[in-house]
Amino acid sequence: MTQVLSFISEYLDPQQACVKKYVIKYYPSSHELEMKCVKTKRKFLSRSKILDENVSTIDFNVGNVLVLFSRELKLVDYGDEKTKELLSPQNMKVIGIVSLDSISSLGNVISDSIESRGLKLVNLKLIETEENMSNVSSGSDGKVEVRLGIEVRGEHVKDKIQHVSSVVLLEEKEHDNQFSSIFPGKVLMAKYKTSSKTTCCVIKPHILKNGRAGEVIQEILDRGFKINAAQIFHLDRDRASEFYEAYEKLKEYNFMLNEMISGPCLALEIDASVEEFRASVGPFEVDTAKKLYPNSIRAKFARNNTQNAVHCTDLEGERVNELSYFFDILANEKYSYD
Repeated sequence: MTQVLSFISEYLDPQQACVKKYVIKYYPSSHELEMKCVKTKRKFLSRSKILDENVSTIDFNVGNVLVLFSRELKLVDYGDEKTKELLSPQNMKVIGIVSLDSISSLGNVISDSIESRGLKLVNLKLIETEENMSNVSSGSDGKVEVRLGIEVRGEHVKDKIQHVSSVVLLEEKEHDNQFSSIFPGKVLMAKYKTSSKTTCCVIKPHILKNGRAGEVIQEILDRGFKINAAQIFHLDRDRASEFYEAYEKLKEYNFMLNEMISGPCLALEIDASVEEFRASVGPFEVDTAKKLYPNSIRAKFARNNTQNAVHCTDLEGERVNELSYFFDILANEKYSYD
């Protein structure tokens, strides 16, 4: 029997200025899709092959945004009980605080404690904690240098993560609060206000969805770069367009937007010059990166020019704008995976 996944999706129709709902049926084995309008009960799309190479089975889950057949569709609920029974265990969540002795181990902690256990990192914030924070213990020397607020989802997530020594889970009754208000303290202040030697890096959604954020972070750290600030953001099309405004003339522009809105991205402030970090990231063209700069970050982690692992600031003049956009503007807005 062919497995079928069913979802309720929402589409903002720009011409009619209204939200339309569709039932989506996805066939993983053949990578095909069909759609039916919830209101009219009419079939909108007959079963058709998904040709976009940037869309894969892993994208089909509640909360994700897909751009399919010229429609930007947010999956807002399960379409039937079978799909709910199959996928809802994957969306069980815990929220907690991770204590690190040093920022230099950040990537390894994410890989070992979260991603290697088959769990998804859907929210993260590098935080400064208040001195009276009683539910997090200090290290053996009485001092913990780095703390992260995290939201993690996955099957049997609590069982998989509750015995990790560096993680303290918050009570379940707190899970419905906004992520940004759960943790005492604030995002570590980006140092671009006082230093000219910092730049912006954004780890793209396909890396997080495939459980490789820890690898990319550790790659950055192992190259000698320091991370001053880090936070996960969930961009909609308007915000992604604002961020990518300088790139709107590129032929890949719309594909870049589609990637950035498809799931959470992780913004980092890197303690390095724009030129120094960009050289380590490698060229935008992935084929060029793999052939001429095989040790670059994009050569190691990119799939194609759209899913090219990370965005990095290209021009010195854009450095302050990009850092400010994430760590001043968006960091003060409320974000929720749901």
